[in-house]
Amino acid sequence: MKSNWSWCTVYFIWSIATQERRERKKVNVKKVLLLLMLATVVFAALAGAGQGVHPSRLPIVTVASYNAYIGTDVFAVLCGAKTLDQAVADIVAVNFPQRAKAIVKALAKPTPDLISIQEAWHIEIQSAQLKLDWNYKEILAALLKRYGYREVVSSDLSDIIIPLDPATPAYYVRVTDHDVIFAKKQLKATEVESLLYDSTFKAQLGGQVIESKRGLVSAVFRINGHEYRFVNTHLETEALPAVSAAGETLGIAQELQAQELVDHLADESRPVILAGDFNAPFDSSTVMTMESAGFADMWPLRIFDRHDPGFTCCQAPDLLNGQSILDQRIDHIFVRNDNGNLAYNVAFPLVIEVIGDRPADKTKTYPRLWPSDHAGLRSTLIIPALYGSE
Repeated sequence: MKSNWSWCTVYFIWSIATQERRERKKVNVKKVLLLLMLATVVFAALAGAGQGVHPSRLPIVTVASYNAYIGTDVFAVLCGAKTLDQAVADIVAVNFPQRAKAIVKALAKPTPDLISIQEAWHIEIQSAQLKLDWNYKEILAALLKRYGYREVVSSDLSDIIIPLDPATPAYYVRVTDHDVIFAKKQLKATEVESLLYDSTFKAQLGGQVIESKRGLVSAVFRINGHEYRFVNTHLETEALPAVSAAGETLGIAQELQAQELVDHLADESRPVILAGDFNAPFDSSTVMTMESAGFADMWPLRIFDRHDPGFTCCQAPDLLNGQSILDQRIDHIFVRNDNGNLAYNVAFPLVIEVIGDRPADKTKTYPRLWPSDHAGLRSTLIIPALYGSE
């Protein structure tokens, strides 16, 4: 039986208004009225086309993304601008177990369907003065479990072991990077994958070659009767070269990784939602690569808060700055929904916002720290079905 699209519109607006109230404490009446007009047009068109539009079948998915931050400038260590002891002190001072609570609070209220996390590090420090073992992924998983999430897939990226004392092999620092996807427990994941990019940056540290490995993780999810491929990635820092095993410079690592990313997803006909830290501003060649491959940047398509620049990076390295100093938009949510053969992209954000960027989002313990040097993104997306999803 065909659902009543008018009732569906009311249900939809009520859900968005409820989200607004939870997040902002009061409902933005102008926003709700505009959403009502938009939803009425969309659902009336669907009804006219003979599409069933019961709320449980709406092509709507909510996603969020956050870079968890290691706590120090790794590249400053690699280039000799910071000692290893200084870096260790930085990592300890920014207290990830406390920051994790703030990150999860920003991510999970209201709860998205899917979450992408970059820089879910495993920090191991063994020395005469300090023994520390912080597994960011496990800490986040335990906190997110309370909100009904499970880990779906993670990647094994850079794995760096640095001796603290050549005469004492038991004293070392080990940092292992992961990108992770979490999903609501009731969502089944299929076609799960983890991929490392071929193009990487390499540097010398303490007589050994350190390789900065990057990649992607993804899975297919069925939400409200519609399938989406959700992808999480973290591209290399801007302008660093990709270096071959022989030491030959191959090009800019970030740009080459972006091309590997779009090439890998080129044959996917289902809608693709791509969320992560691209280390690239909106007007960069990296973002141009994404858009040329049919991926639409969701931030410019937002309906509300058009004055908001969407800055997601970066707070002070020690996370102690009082007011936010974010001044770059380098974290993005892209969507490609063209069924592989349309000249345009059919998707837009009902809501897209920066999260974790207000002083109230800081840790509750002192010293009060920002959740990360990055802010996160959360978006409720409408992605009409252009393929047989029933």
